[in-house]
Amino acid sequence: MSPACRILYVEDPIAGLGGAQRSLIELASAIRERRFDPVVASRPQQEFEQALADAGVRHVALRPGPGGVWRVLSRVRPQIVHCNVATERLTLYGALAARARRIPFVWHVRIAASTGWRDRLLARLSSHVVCISAAVASKFLYVEPSRLSVIYNACDVSRFRPLRRDPELRRRLGWSERAAVVGVVNRIDPGKGIGIFLRAFARVRERHPRAHALVVGGGDEAHLKALKAVARRERIAGSVVFVGHSEDVPRWMSTMDVVVHSPVIPEPFGRVIVEAMACGRPVVAADLGAPSEIITDGWDGYLAPGRDPAGLARWIVRLLDDAELRERMGRRARRTALRRFSLDRLAREVGVLYRRLLRDNGSAVQLR
Repeated sequence: MSPACRILYVEDPIAGLGGAQRSLIELASAIRERRFDPVVASRPQQEFEQALADAGVRHVALRPGPGGVWRVLSRVRPQIVHCNVATERLTLYGALAARARRIPFVWHVRIAASTGWRDRLLARLSSHVVCISAAVASKFLYVEPSRLSVIYNACDVSRFRPLRRDPELRRRLGWSERAAVVGVVNRIDPGKGIGIFLRAFARVRERHPRAHALVVGGGDEAHLKALKAVARRERIAGSVVFVGHSEDVPRWMSTMDVVVHSPVIPEPFGRVIVEAMACGRPVVAADLGAPSEIITDGWDGYLAPGRDPAGLARWIVRLLDDAELRERMGRRARRTALRRFSLDRLAREVGVLYRRLLRDNGSAVQLR
């Protein structure tokens, strides 16, 4: 049997275990099924390293500075370097080290905002640029199509799946089994637009006065205080529960009738949208950035104008008014997640790219 092709993933988990890091771990885990040997190099970060260990993915420590990547390349000897870092010095160091060793370098871009000449430089040094959406790829119009791909993030559809509503969870919250529940699952951060959601929920309460709201996610404590102040001003504080960080997101989603995603800046992808869809939940998302690439408006979710509480509220109310519509849209959403956003699909598309890069590079590694 021929040896597996070794892929070195380069990461810089500055803020711990965020969406980009979770997506990388999922890719590294899934790619092993296609005869690739993933190794992740990063600065020491306990939470990230533990998540890699739990997934059975090898980790090596990456020292700071331009020599750090070079030393890791000498130690790991990969056939491809795949960088999961935004426009930073580490990306430049990785691209230069890979080029010096004539190893294909893949730059995985997860940020929609352009950094101008820095993006241009890194794209030029990369063998291939992978973007997580067409919204992100739109800033690379100067890259020839043969070196640019849109490969959507994936979701663990076996973990994120439709679950029975947990009556104990609702009892703990003091809510009846029949109460309408609307929720967001996101980091507490000004860019995530949770304040917009709260103002939309205040309008929803005019139609559904017994409705409740869940905010699941941790983050900026100062912004959390500001959000609680918004809830008080909107006179909904008694109907909103700020859960904090939770690793059991599918359980929380299972108690929501509608999941809302309301960022105030263009969304490069929208991981939580796909997770909610995989859980069979209808989603109302702000139409800023990539959500329109995920949701077919009116079929498996709704798109609302960005930064518009009234627009969000309109579609939330539409769903809360019609249980059959929620069920129908939730089933369609689950089918979309299975068809377009599974880990198997992600591994297949990335595997095809790796094979092409190895072939173009004249690699002797043979892959089935």
